[in-house]
Amino acid sequence: MVKNQLNLTACLSKLKPILLNPEIKKIGQNIKYDLTIFANYGIELQGVAFDTMIESYTQNSTGRHNMDDLAARYLGHKTIPFEELAGKGKNQLTFDKIEIAKAAEYAAEDADVTMKLHQVLWEKLQQEPELVKLFDEIEMPLVGVLSRIERNGVLIDPKKLLTQSAEIEKRLEEVETLVHAEAGQTFNLASTKQLQEILFEKLGLPVLKKTPKGAPSTNEEVLDELAQQGHLVPKLLMEHRGLSKLKSTYTDKLPQLINKKNRAGAYLLQSSSHRNRTPFFQRSEFAEHSDPQ
Repeated sequence: MVKNQLNLTACLSKLKPILLNPEIKKIGQNIKYDLTIFANYGIELQGVAFDTMIESYTQNSTGRHNMDDLAARYLGHKTIPFEELAGKGKNQLTFDKIEIAKAAEYAAEDADVTMKLHQVLWEKLQQEPELVKLFDEIEMPLVGVLSRIERNGVLIDPKKLLTQSAEIEKRLEEVETLVHAEAGQTFNLASTKQLQEILFEKLGLPVLKKTPKGAPSTNEEVLDELAQQGHLVPKLLMEHRGLSKLKSTYTDKLPQLINKKNRAGAYLLQSSSHRNRTPFFQRSEFAEHSDPQ
């Protein structure tokens, strides 16, 4: 902590009447982060009205919604990078270790840019009543729900996951055996070079796409197209890749991330176009990010 740092308890006592007053409307950028942080100190933020990240997402779900990009796009303003203040990687400082004058400048800009972004984005949003309805009735209420889920964690049954891992492993072995039988030889399914030789040289399948280096591509798009053409090996390879991903990312990993209550912390990405990928599980009970943007 830097010398003469502000006292946390004193600051919270001054802010609490404002934070708990529902009549004082709150505008934030990724305000879910603020909800979660204040809740960690026993403060349930009231009067949450707008989130510029969600205002942007509602209008353009495929764009980028962090403050730096939004400020550049809508305000023509380059914000102070958090890394400029705190550094990068494992040596990155937490906010309480940053010199107060520099922290104040960063925080003041953060608040100023958030308000200016809201003024621009809300005016644009109001031009499309159906999007205002979506924002008011679905997206903003969801912010608080996701914050509570993050704090509570997602309940995990490690025994069921262990059983599922064993079942997936068995099917992976079956699929690998089938692929080897179709190819007429054993090979490493994870080796791109060996896969290229089997698919396009030995089996003579059509080359649909090439890599930047000119080699036949074996990416998911190519395998999917070949599978739709009726070729068995690409279909089996697609299944193998999907099961491998499921096993390594979820059934094997999630039991390692749970706390004593069998819950895994999750950082939930609301402003993402990939809604099927919303949960991002963390080892800790709460997802903590040094840069809330």
